Amino acid sequence: MSTTFWLEYNQQQRNFTLDAQMTQVRIGRGASNEVAIGEDRGISKCHARIFASGGKVWVEDTGSRNGTFVNEKQVGFRHPLEDGDTIRLGNTRLVFRRHVTEDPQETFPLPGMTCIISIKDFKDQWKTRDAAAQAAAGPAAPPRPATARAEAAPAAPAASPMVDTLAAEVKRFGVLQEIASSLLDQRDLSRLFHDCLQLIVSVVPARRGCLMMIEGGELQVKSYWTGGRVADTPAAADIIQFSRTVQRLVIEKKSAVLTTNVESDPQLEEARSIIVQGIKSIMCVPLWNGEKTYGLIYLDSPSIEKDFNKDNLQLLTAIANLVTMKIENYLYIQELLLKKAMEKELEYAADVQKFLIPDRFPQVSDLDGAVFYRSCLQLGGDYYHVFVLPDGRYLFIIADVMGKGMGAALLTASLHAYLNSLCEQELDLSELLGDLNRRIHTQCDGQIFVTLFALALDAASGRAWYCNAGHNEAIRVREDGSSDLLAEGGPILGILPEGVFQVTEVELGDGDLLLLYTDGLTEAGNEADEFFGRDRVVKFLVQERDNTPDEICQRLIQTVEKFQGVKPQRDDLTGILIRFLPGKKCS
Repeated sequence: MSTTFWLEYNQQQRNFTLDAQMTQVRIGRGASNEVAIGEDRGISKCHARIFASGGKVWVEDTGSRNGTFVNEKQVGFRHPLEDGDTIRLGNTRLVFRRHVTEDPQETFPLPGMTCIISIKDFKDQWKTRDAAAQAAAGPAAPPRPATARAEAAPAAPAASPMVDTLAAEVKRFGVLQEIASSLLDQRDLSRLFHDCLQLIVSVVPARRGCLMMIEGGELQVKSYWTGGRVADTPAAADIIQFSRTVQRLVIEKKSAVLTTNVESDPQLEEARSIIVQGIKSIMCVPLWNGEKTYGLIYLDSPSIEKDFNKDNLQLLTAIANLVTMKIENYLYIQELLLKKAMEKELEYAADVQKFLIPDRFPQVSDLDGAVFYRSCLQLGGDYYHVFVLPDGRYLFIIADVMGKGMGAALLTASLHAYLNSLCEQELDLSELLGDLNRRIHTQCDGQIFVTLFALALDAASGRAWYCNAGHNEAIRVREDGSSDLLAEGGPILGILPEGVFQVTEVELGDGDLLLLYTDGLTEAGNEADEFFGRDRVVKFLVQERDNTPDEICQRLIQTVEKFQGVKPQRDDLTGILIRFLPGKKCS
């Protein structure tokens, strides 16, 4: 003898036949159950079973964590079922029927509980449902409800709910098509957000709706629907008191949320902000791309809406996926535009920096020389220049500003302006550097520093005065091949408001070479993590001292590059090479 019954749950109706082949219908989260409800975490893997015995149909709890309830009364062990009984497992209700209803959409009790489904699980469910539908559909047979056995439900009346369901699906598909078209046409996100809300409420009759984006760690309303109109922000009376419970589930847990009876929902019992507004039904989904959450779409209604169901929650999730793709595309384009604008600014700043750093040694009687400058970035922090002092001496400056890029370039420009102004005054070298130190400290509040080497040279006599402010020592190579370092001076510029800058006098001999450089030269590294070092620089200058300054500089750069091998340049490479040649005339 067989027993046939129907179960209505999660907006579907399934019929089962208990006989010698199928003695029970198992219910739980596990996929092996005849009724598998994987999305409800309140249901145990093997929660309950339905079976026939003594002419009755029974439900039996099979050792679940949270218990089994019939008409909201907990089942001690087993309980007989009557037509219309409601079985509750976790947050899911199943209605037991001995006779099939004509329209399950009309007779289903709305959940009255929150349906919380992770977006990842939703996508998995879509794939499973599509595969099951293809497997169940015969070549000539129309679609029918899934059953535990291949037994069809009684024939539907002429006014078949299948027609209504098909019409709803067509409408939902049309909405997705319109939104997909908007993605191609819209260049403005706010316009897209408005259009999306209007299309959504054409399917789901919400009283209010909004699209919110996360900005500065907070949710901000970008589009709002109420009373048949869309606005950028809600009026004061319509501001949504957004439940932190729902917000946490959607933003933090990446879950789609559906509830149709907030007041009786144990999962939202602390959501007073919703209840005081008289809200009964809520749908909310994240704008999430699998890695980053951009915001959410929210709908609510003061009544229990049958259109707030899992099918429309799925539609809302699909729309959210499309909107998220558009947001990502829009932000990517904005990033490209910003990058392009910054590149133009960098190009302009680099052009300005070129005017501050001369590309050749000045034409000066009694002196020969060369310069080199290779920045590791588009904008560098190295600086050099040659100024003419009021008494006719030449002031050679080489400096290294802390950092790279735009910040260092801006300070370099300030440094040049300060020096240009100070060199017009009749100051000795110590006073000039003291004043320069104060200006840099005031501008940067001691947070940025500059190392600098200054050399004031009387070209006619070969007498020179220098001060090393925390910079690399200058290297002097005499005509006979001997060498020494010019190291004395004072502190790094900019750290302290005041400093003592000691000036030392030296006298250059006929043919002497003097190299002023930055640490990018000595700290150039190779694959073995060795530095080129000052000793190699001195040795090179001694070996090459009979060549012209231009030739020496060119070969020095080549030697450093050969030493580095494939290892990239990590710092600016800058230097000024001076040779004292009494009697040399300007060409």
